[in-house]
Amino acid sequence: MDLDRLQRKLMSAARKTPPRETVPYAFEKRVMARLRASTPDRWFPWGQALWRGALSCVGVTLLIGLWSAAPFSAVEPAENLSQDFENAVYSSIDSTLEDVW
Repeated sequence: MDLDRLQRKLMSAARKTPPRETVPYAFEKRVMARLRASTPDRWFPWGQALWRGALSCVGVTLLIGLWSAAPFSAVEPAENLSQDFENAVYSSIDSTLEDVW
């Protein structure tokens, strides 16, 4: 349904209907004044601090992501990391087998 058309229909119906006498004079102004004068939300500082923390975490995440994706020409890549890993894992096994025999 078209929201603009619905809004126009509702506004025209509201204009055609006169306000009732049961509604006190300046009722909406009193309600708005009471809302403005109400006590502030006690959770607002916590929410504000958490949003700032979330934004800073997103910023740090983006910076670290960009840093990790950047190519480093000063560091030479390892030629065969899998072979180095295998030698490190099996080095303890080889030494214990030699001690047994």
